[in-house]
Amino acid sequence: MLVRKQLTLEQAVFKQRVQIEAGAAAVCCRRTQFPAGVDLRLRFASVVLDDADLAGPSILAGVPPFPNLDEARFAQDWASLPPPPQEQRAQPRLLSACRANLTGLTISDVDLRACRLFGAHNLDRLRIEGQPLLARAGGRHHTGRLTLAEEHHWRHQAPRHRRGWFPPVCQPPAWADPETSSWPGPAQLAGLYRELRKGREDSKDEPGAADFYYGEMEMRRHAAPWWSAERMLLTLYWLVSGYALRAWRAFATLLVVVVAAAGVFATVGFKPPASPRFVPVGVTSNGALVYQEQQVHRLSVWRQVPVALGYSGEVATSLLRGAWAGVGPCGGRGPAWGRAGGVGRRGAVVFMANGRTASSRSRAWWHNAVTPPPRAA
Repeated sequence: MLVRKQLTLEQAVFKQRVQIEAGAAAVCCRRTQFPAGVDLRLRFASVVLDDADLAGPSILAGVPPFPNLDEARFAQDWASLPPPPQEQRAQPRLLSACRANLTGLTISDVDLRACRLFGAHNLDRLRIEGQPLLARAGGRHHTGRLTLAEEHHWRHQAPRHRRGWFPPVCQPPAWADPETSSWPGPAQLAGLYRELRKGREDSKDEPGAADFYYGEMEMRRHAAPWWSAERMLLTLYWLVSGYALRAWRAFATLLVVVVAAAGVFATVGFKPPASPRFVPVGVTSNGALVYQEQQVHRLSVWRQVPVALGYSGEVATSLLRGAWAGVGPCGGRGPAWGRAGGVGRRGAVVFMANGRTASSRSRAWWHNAVTPPPRAA
């Protein structure tokens, strides 16, 4: 069907499974019950599912033009509706599913940038096919992760985080955002991200769950009281490794530790040589050694830096080395570059194992690739 303005199904009850194919400006399903499920195949529509019951197998999907319907009459009016860009005008938008039962819902090819999920039930059972079309994180210090509209709103309200957050594509229209609606805080947002992460992990999509895990940890950090031990630990966790999802931060932290320790070793860490020093220079006629006094000068700090860096790197990476790292073919310790290679391979395994973006199959592949064969007796 074609609806120029709004298709309203508020408080309707569908006893049997129903399929609705429509091109409309908006579809309102507040408090609508679909106990047997529904197939909503839409174009252009802004959808509201507040308090809806979607316990049965249900699909909300964007579809190509309907072959038997002439959209030319209304397409120009629909195309003037937000959001940009132009190529996404025909894609439906889910604006809100607050307090809805999403047990059986599957979403495909739907714009979720302005979607509100606060209070939704069984959110971990929501299935999103493909890459979710969510808004990217704003601000200068964020990595472009996928974020919920509720987080954009919360950060936009905070003066310290306002810049770059809550763009127009994340803002619902006035008719879908009544003044009595409430927006969640960091603690509630952490719960939303946790349920979305669990849903992606249950679908065996660990890489897809990474951004939701990052958002969950960010909200936990902001929800903790200032100067609490939890907040300080989470801040340190975020700083040194990006919650085990930013490998470059972990490598950068290791490099900073190695360089700082090398500076300490080069300045006060190494024991200065004894001065003066006596060295043998000859033998007397009766076989006694003849010693000569030599003055020994302490090396400058800059001349000790290479040795200090090598020692610091070996100490800092000692926990990453296995029993086989640096063992030469004859049983002795191999050269420094061999030990560094072992450290690098073990370090790669550690970071891949800690990162949630690596699936269990990938971690097993890395383990088999870098583990050496057993040595012959």
